[in-house]
Amino acid sequence: MEDVDRAHAVLTEAAPSTRFAGRPLPDALLEFEELLRSAQAGMEGWRVPEAQKEWERCAEGLAFSLQLAERLRLEAPAIAGFETLIGTIDSLIAPLDAFVAAEERFRSLRR
Repeated sequence: MEDVDRAHAVLTEAAPSTRFAGRPLPDALLEFEELLRSAQAGMEGWRVPEAQKEWERCAEGLAFSLQLAERLRLEAPAIAGFETLIGTIDSLIAPLDAFVAAEERFRSLRR
């Protein structure tokens, strides 16, 4: 979860704010992909039968986000405007919501 949280943060740093111009998207994408690959490498460490469904959704979410990020990085389309950038970032992050459900599942298993 730590790598996924950091990947989320890295990508949102590409969005400009009133005080910050925003990180260059190509740089953020590269680090985003590296962090997601690290998360993938750690997936087997928490694969348990009680959370198999959540594990599968997380694995699928990681794969989908990585696929989108790689395509975006390689094709390098022009992203005009704040709203388009936010939509692009959201489309990369949304598949990772599966990790929230997995974290909740693990909390319930601990009880």
